[in-house]
Amino acid sequence: MRRNTHRITMHKHPFTTVFEFAKKKLKSLFKKVDRISLTTDLWWSKPKKIEYMALTAHFVDMEWKLEKRVLIVVHLPPPHKGVNIADSILRCLHEWKIGTKLLCNGKFHVRCCAHILNIIVQHGLEQVKHITDKVDDTVDYLNSSEVRLKRFGELVSQYNLKERKLALLSRLVGTQYDMLDCAIKFTK
Repeated sequence: MRRNTHRITMHKHPFTTVFEFAKKKLKSLFKKVDRISLTTDLWWSKPKKIEYMALTAHFVDMEWKLEKRVLIVVHLPPPHKGVNIADSILRCLHEWKIGTKLLCNGKFHVRCCAHILNIIVQHGLEQVKHITDKVDDTVDYLNSSEVRLKRFGELVSQYNLKERKLALLSRLVGTQYDMLDCAIKFTK
């Protein structure tokens, strides 16, 4: 059985005309701008495991107002490596004809704040890896035996400790932060 499929081709759709008009207008504006800075944002759809990238241009217009415009939002096929990201950016620069207007001729690199924070946290965790490994090993040791869990519970009761959840935590269930936050309460 054949199914009838209906496709809307973009060149026949009215939104395409609006898009092309806006794009032409923005290209005209870019001709009057001296410098443009770019930012990228990458995210992925968890259910579909598809990664997307948006490229945004930031610039100061003729009236000295800071402006920003999204140039592209594209599907980024695997592998999600720097080369593929760079290729997508270069295609966009070529399409918009703004490669020569990049701040510092494209040598200026700005990272996302969340990415910088992640790098800082990962570096910090690497410095205390010997501690996190010991806590994780202790949790695994307690969780691997009902007798140990029972004895742990008795010690918690004996010393009137409020926290009882250390033995229930693991890297698979909680985050390292949760595990360390709980473990630190047992050191006091």
